[in-house]
Amino acid sequence: MTFKHVCDQITFLNNKNPTLAEDSLKEFHIIVVPNLLFTFKSLLESEGLEGIVALHRFSWDFVKIDRNLLSLETTQIFREIFIKSDTSLLSSIASSLRIFSMVHGRPKFILSYGENSDKVLSMVTQMEKLRKTSANREFPDFNAMIVMDRDKDYPSCLLTPVTYSALMVELFDIKAGTLTVDAENNKMKTGKLKFLCVDRKESSTDDVEVKTLRMCGTSDELYTYNKYRHFSEVVNLIKAESKNLEEERKKYSRDMNLDQMKEFVHQNLPKVAAQKKVLFKHLVICEKIVQEMSGNFERQQNIEEMILRNGNRKQILSYLDEQLHTNAHQWNILRLICLINICIGGFSSDEVNKFIGGYLNTFGHKHLDIFQNLMKAKLFPDINRVASKNFIGMAQSSLPTLSLIHI
Repeated sequence: MTFKHVCDQITFLNNKNPTLAEDSLKEFHIIVVPNLLFTFKSLLESEGLEGIVALHRFSWDFVKIDRNLLSLETTQIFREIFIKSDTSLLSSIASSLRIFSMVHGRPKFILSYGENSDKVLSMVTQMEKLRKTSANREFPDFNAMIVMDRDKDYPSCLLTPVTYSALMVELFDIKAGTLTVDAENNKMKTGKLKFLCVDRKESSTDDVEVKTLRMCGTSDELYTYNKYRHFSEVVNLIKAESKNLEEERKKYSRDMNLDQMKEFVHQNLPKVAAQKKVLFKHLVICEKIVQEMSGNFERQQNIEEMILRNGNRKQILSYLDEQLHTNAHQWNILRLICLINICIGGFSSDEVNKFIGGYLNTFGHKHLDIFQNLMKAKLFPDINRVASKNFIGMAQSSLPTLSLIHI
């Protein structure tokens, strides 16, 4: 659709100024990311823009996010492949992996797990043969590569994280390794109904100055040291670091001669000021994580552990029903539903009716397509098998009539 809109704009400009088409040079250039499909060329011909518009393909390669962490940053891949069953983007992934191997050397050991991963590696092999490029090195930068389909390990992304870096992403938006720290519009608040959100105006730190945080070890040593630690441990370590900085600052108040004062001001003082600024950011983030997630965090962890162990089903479903009707979060409740479906054998028809009806009554029937998409991704039972009349009746009776319903 986006490509069609661009073509419509070019057609409008071309009709407004017909002399553009008389020029032998192409007046318009369209760069398609990440893959140039044959349908684009066909659309240009049907729109009468052949010869006026030049198409270019830009293959998005790996972006360095942190030390030893590279990302393609193509967020639409999951939707296209696992929901729409459109595998046209696999060639773009294969092209990026081929370039990666050319730069870093082809790993000695390569393992694929999943149908789409097998296709990607097969494409990489064909590209190397077709373009006669060799990525073999005696000592590649990486000795092993594992290419795995996302649907082979759903639980790892459905579980509530406990590490510091993961909880940052759980609460705040992140784009290309930059965290946006917004206390009023974080993911926990925007995902809940307004009357379920508790306003906490009191705060021990001033978060006005904290807007972004670069999640990169080269620019933030404190983040590097704590990013993979359990959050409860990080809070104590940051408090200890705060005390150490305070002691470092107090060194200036001791008896010093003039030369010592100059050395402290020129060398130690700027370093202490920079560390204090970074520490302040982490203190604000820790405070917001505790405020937004501490209320039900431990109980959620216990229930998720019970789900992984295929424990008391009745207790798990009771907790899910309680959260849906008293503390519902638009996305976290779906994660819990999908985790239960994968780990403890799915839901019965009555349970499907109950939870879909409760969700729609809470957040609105406009979200019905969510369950269709989850079904396509094999994260939810096939709702087409559920009788429509039973589903409608359950959707009307799951919550009191005073609940917020938007149709």
